[in-house]
Amino acid sequence: MILETTNRPAGLKIIPNLLEASDLDSVAKALTCFPRSTRRALERPDIGRLARELTARIDGFADLVPVQASYFVKDVQSNWFVAPHQDLVIPVATHHPNTGWINPSFKENVPFIQPPLSVLKQCLVVRLQLDPPQRGDLRLHMENGNIEHPYVPAGSALLMSPLAIHSSPKLLPAQGRRRVLHILYGPEHLPKPYRWYDFSP
Repeated sequence: MILETTNRPAGLKIIPNLLEASDLDSVAKALTCFPRSTRRALERPDIGRLARELTARIDGFADLVPVQASYFVKDVQSNWFVAPHQDLVIPVATHHPNTGWINPSFKENVPFIQPPLSVLKQCLVVRLQLDPPQRGDLRLHMENGNIEHPYVPAGSALLMSPLAIHSSPKLLPAQGRRRVLHILYGPEHLPKPYRWYDFSP
């Protein structure tokens, strides 16, 4: 089921050169400890520190905190198509029955659940591009017709709502590698009895 889109811009906003070269080096080193993909990237102190610092670099993020980060790697060894979808679940400390929150699950031993639309409307996603794009690599398609510019340099970011309907094509063999750090930001506190999952090491 597709939920209504958010009052925040549901499409795509590109933030060029959000990360400096030193930031990219730190991110790349911090992520080497993980398997090829993980939802637990905030457990790395370097990633958590960078995610907090970004709230001061992006307009409109002063009232948000980083609550979860996923690291994705696509290359010839690991490549997949992502069908159109919305990112509707969030990480919480524990599941609570009979609250109206739905679709509880565990991902990498972390409790996830779909909160009410009012909570999702307060969230934003920053997708950090860690590799230079190759010709023809569109990376992310938005269902409202917006497509990420294929030549955004490494260190740039895509700002979007988790309610935006988006998909991602497979990487073509000649396109090398695509690494993305996908950081979810939300309000500091969730409606009781829920709390954000704590990824602190």
